[in-house]
Amino acid sequence: MNGDSGVVTERRARAGRAIAGLFCAAILLKLGLEQTVLRNGRLELAKRIIPSPRAFDPGPGPICASGGEHLADSVVRYTVWVDPAAYSSDEDRERVASKLAPATGVTCGRVLAEVSRPNSRFRHIARRADRATAERVANLDLPGVHIKEEIGRTYPFARLAANALGCRGVENEGLEGVEALWAFALDGYAGSRPVDRDYSGRRILGIPERGAPPEPGDRLILTLRLPLQRVVEAAMDDLWTKNQPESATCTVLDPRTGDILALSVRPNFDPANLRQAMPEERKCRQSFDVYPPGSTLKTVIVAAALDAGVITESSRFYCPGTVEVGKKPLGCWGEWRTKGHGWLTPDDVIAKSCNVCAAEIAMRLGADRLYRFLDRMQLQETLCSGLDGERAGIVLPKSEQRIRGIANIGFGQGIDVTDLHMLAWYGALANEGRMYRPNIVREVRRADGRLVGRREPTLLGQLYKPKSARLALRFLEHAVENGTGATAKIEGVRVGGKTGTAQIYDPATGQHLDEYIMSFIAVAPIEAPRFVVFVRVVRPKVGEHGSDTAAPVAKRVLEAAINLSAAELAGEQPTVEVAGRTAPDAQDPS
Repeated sequence: MNGDSGVVTERRARAGRAIAGLFCAAILLKLGLEQTVLRNGRLELAKRIIPSPRAFDPGPGPICASGGEHLADSVVRYTVWVDPAAYSSDEDRERVASKLAPATGVTCGRVLAEVSRPNSRFRHIARRADRATAERVANLDLPGVHIKEEIGRTYPFARLAANALGCRGVENEGLEGVEALWAFALDGYAGSRPVDRDYSGRRILGIPERGAPPEPGDRLILTLRLPLQRVVEAAMDDLWTKNQPESATCTVLDPRTGDILALSVRPNFDPANLRQAMPEERKCRQSFDVYPPGSTLKTVIVAAALDAGVITESSRFYCPGTVEVGKKPLGCWGEWRTKGHGWLTPDDVIAKSCNVCAAEIAMRLGADRLYRFLDRMQLQETLCSGLDGERAGIVLPKSEQRIRGIANIGFGQGIDVTDLHMLAWYGALANEGRMYRPNIVREVRRADGRLVGRREPTLLGQLYKPKSARLALRFLEHAVENGTGATAKIEGVRVGGKTGTAQIYDPATGQHLDEYIMSFIAVAPIEAPRFVVFVRVVRPKVGEHGSDTAAPVAKRVLEAAINLSAAELAGEQPTVEVAGRTAPDAQDPS
């Protein structure tokens, strides 16, 4: 009985092995057939699969000026690419290259190099091409040449406010400026690909049934006013030509809200043509550059001393021309280094821009009070203006500061600031001592107009007492009427302003160079300030002071700002002066 049972078991095992062997053989046979006999048929069948189109990338949302004008927008562009495997001979490649090069604007040598890569199936010839280029290529009907539609970025006003707007790369990624910092809001969502189906319309298993629809990027609305921005750009073009500086900035601020109404940088660039833009040309220097402010800081220090009660408006200071501070001579500027200004009040110190008396005021303020005030000024903090690359100011720690350093701060040396800091501090002088955050972004909206978020004016604090701020404004007006800021006078308008000339420090040698940063900051109208204009000029080849380089630009911009505001209040069509002519405001770049 036991023997028969063992025989049955053995037979069953043999049968199982035989069946398994036949099964494996069938699988191997099937795989062999699929790879050989049935291969061509399967490839033909694959061509009949109906792929659902990929969700169209809507691209980043537009960037708009405060009036709704589009400063940056998304448009359909085209990529021209080739499949080098489509060409079997050098004659074919040369023929394609000779026809494709003039149609795309790419050199024949480069096209030939791209089509001569037989191991590649995809080579770019042109990226972000316009419709005319795509049509020229399509009309050639060349084998192996393909055109792909994609989203590109366009800047209707070219270089206007380019350093603030920034730029995007070939993959539409934000690289710099608002385009990069606010990409989280601007960038749309391309969605996911829906399911593929076979030639009978049946869903292919293993692929999700639904795809996510694309979502357009949000609309970013800036505080910039296009009519004023055009005036600023024209004024900066003239400064760039006349004074030939290494760099220059101009910014207009509304002190009541902190809104940045216009800003311009030289050198600038065309964000649609990055290949010709050097990195130095793309910086937003209002937020990035850190530098000694020079005499423009004197007004701020005088207001701080008035606040602290260490001086009054009737205090008197004596300037002999040169004094000794910290065992080193400290001299006034220009001819006054030997002549001296004599006895001055705080009003005169600002009007005549006396270094010696400004240093005396800073020393009266003292290290403790001065550094408490610097903390209140938020010097060593970024102001979160919405501009890219923002940096904090720099000053020695109080523990390392000496009396000479305190004196130097009195006339704007030994301390580094940004344009945004200067605008905020002068904005506080113009606003009863209340300091608002400089801001470039007004609101974010969905493509359908729904509000996502608004950046309301942000009060950073009470920088000065109202009385001190009003006195400082009066001093600034005196500086324009009877002092160093006379070139900024505007007939019929009460203007206050302060010149600045700061020596550039060379960290390599530890010495100050005979090279300068010249500036002018203006406030108007004094009785109810609505504008703060700051112009900074670095290493100009023509011009010796802020009064003859920066002040004329500030005057021109202030005149335009006041005239535009008056026209808007009267409900009239605003006109702007561009490149020496008067023209109605327009929403196109012409």
